[in-house]
Amino acid sequence: MRRYKDRWIIGAYDCINEPISMTPRREELTPKPVYFYEEMIRRCRKIDQKHLFLLNGTQFSSLTYFFDHEFDPEYHNWGISLHAYEMVVPEVASLASVLRTCREQKICLWMGETGGRNEHAWQTTMYEILAEYHAGYNLWCWKTVEGAGEYASYTIREKETYTVSVTYCADKEVKVQAAIQGETLFEGVMPPAGEKVTSDVHPYFAYEIAPNTLEQFTLGTVTGEGILKIEVLDGCARFGQIVIRKSEK
Repeated sequence: MRRYKDRWIIGAYDCINEPISMTPRREELTPKPVYFYEEMIRRCRKIDQKHLFLLNGTQFSSLTYFFDHEFDPEYHNWGISLHAYEMVVPEVASLASVLRTCREQKICLWMGETGGRNEHAWQTTMYEILAEYHAGYNLWCWKTVEGAGEYASYTIREKETYTVSVTYCADKEVKVQAAIQGETLFEGVMPPAGEKVTSDVHPYFAYEIAPNTLEQFTLGTVTGEGILKIEVLDGCARFGQIVIRKSEK
């Protein structure tokens, strides 16, 4: 805090990410982040009286109903950081609750995470809504690789042997190259792959439907550390996960 308190380039402090998300005890535990936020801001204000605090809701920063009172009583310089992906319908009604809270508390809204595997129509609609209600947004770009020339890169820091694979969907064949430290791991064509709708129970929340499943494709095996780069050379692929797993000995 002392390091950043006088830096004009700092827009806000977003100090805890997606609290109380992977547990059915969410309602029981919700008072804990409320107390944490209140105490955190109270202590931090002794050092920094200038910067904004952005507070995350529970359930992957989607539930914000408990921001119903003043969290920064002396300076009133805080807001809500919301996260939203394709499971959220891109319409004003989906944001009605948090917009109402922001209006009542006279605070700002920041979409701290969005983008991902969403269709272009979803993103266009959602961003227009956010702009209409004066909410900023930040894209989590690595979740989607679309179009030739786009890539994702990851740093492997342990000298082990790994199997590298991806889950993906693609309407047509996609030419992809995977390389580590400039040495090609895979260069070739990934076949068309659809997104399979599932009716299974969510692995963490019994009251939610499991996410759709994607096809898996193994890119190869690599030994050592370095920067792994996966690039779309031709076509369009949407990656769900890029998995770097230690190989069995």
